[in-house]
Amino acid sequence: MTALSDLSAADRHRAIAADFAAEADAVTDWSAPSPVDGWAARDVVAHLIDWFPGFLAAGGVTLESVEIGDDPAAAWRQRADAVQRLFDRGDDDFTHPQIGTFPLADAIDRFYTADVFMHTWDLAQADGRRPDLDGAFAERLLAGMSGIEEMLRSSGQYGPAFPAPDGADPVVRLAAFIGRDPGFVSQSAAHCGSRPANARTWSVSSLPAVASTAAANTPGRRVASSGTFAKTPRMKVTASVGKRTD
Repeated sequence: MTALSDLSAADRHRAIAADFAAEADAVTDWSAPSPVDGWAARDVVAHLIDWFPGFLAAGGVTLESVEIGDDPAAAWRQRADAVQRLFDRGDDDFTHPQIGTFPLADAIDRFYTADVFMHTWDLAQADGRRPDLDGAFAERLLAGMSGIEEMLRSSGQYGPAFPAPDGADPVVRLAAFIGRDPGFVSQSAAHCGSRPANARTWSVSSLPAVASTAAANTPGRRVASSGTFAKTPRMKVTASVGKRTD
């Protein structure tokens, strides 16, 4: 399998969205709690469906609305397909009033695709599983966020860091960094009894708008500000992002 970091932005979204879809197909109880405080499994999907259209609209890009309805897995595929089609625009630029100008593909990659990556963990944990997330990609996100820790904490979206367990892998260390308790145990197993005997139960937080990717080792850009892109009844979506300076 090709490492996520080695893929193009379009192929990385395709791969991560497919992994999320596989987890959605496996969910047995959409009301089961997720590692995101106050969210059930259904809310994880709803968040990823709801917040990105507003972000894109601020830069003049339209993304069709999707209703989650009675089939969150089908709604997710509809959203993922619509986002994937945006990559067909090639080298189009995207200018957002709060973050400046990026290639559209880069903006999707930085502010959405990595959010889907991390929420794949949340969705799987809600159903008592641990997905096979790319540890190197998680390490890359953690490295980016570490460089803007003060900004992230002051945004109010991330609590104090938890200590990571000894020997924790990069995904768990990322979870601890962004203020999620690594000892989270999904209660979904009580509903479905499907947790494998050897499943790990560490959790990871949401990454609204994926601040980390905007700060991750990008020549010609610097971390500049934080801004609220969208609000939903479920949460405020805030991101610390890198503005172009070239």
